[in-house]
Amino acid sequence: MHFISSSYIAPEMHALDQRAKESGLVLLNEIGLDPRIDHLLVHDLVCCCRAFRVFGTKEEQHKLASRNCCSRLGETPNDFRYQFSWSPLRVLRALLSPLKSLRAGKERIIERLWHAIEDYVVECHAGEETFEVYPSRDSLPFLSDYCFDSKWRVTDFVHGTLRYHG
Repeated sequence: MHFISSSYIAPEMHALDQRAKESGLVLLNEIGLDPRIDHLLVHDLVCCCRAFRVFGTKEEQHKLASRNCCSRLGETPNDFRYQFSWSPLRVLRALLSPLKSLRAGKERIIERLWHAIEDYVVECHAGEETFEVYPSRDSLPFLSDYCFDSKWRVTDFVHGTLRYHG
């Protein structure tokens, strides 16, 4: 039976990938806006964009950094500063997971989300607006999922969540 879920890909689900493909089944996780229409956009840019692939392979002395964040923000902030598009209980449980990302070329592990929150300022036609960003659990598997070549000098890599400030 095919399976579709907006939840993160658990290691147990990832382990079923090859068997599902061999059986002609689709196991589709992290689908929707949050999680992750940004998966599609980054994958399209890095895996499918010939210019990016050529840049990455010919200019290995260049350092690459990637911070992709997505969220569903309501028109006005609620108490969570975030519009739930999947199970609120799973969102809250995810807050307790260790976060992994790359910072300055080294693996960065943060045990609790509230230690990883950083301001993110966006300039727009109305001026500036400050949001908060943090890694969404383990960012590191997305390096290969997004086709980042192991020869590339990736200094910073975060797959994260964007929230209203506060």
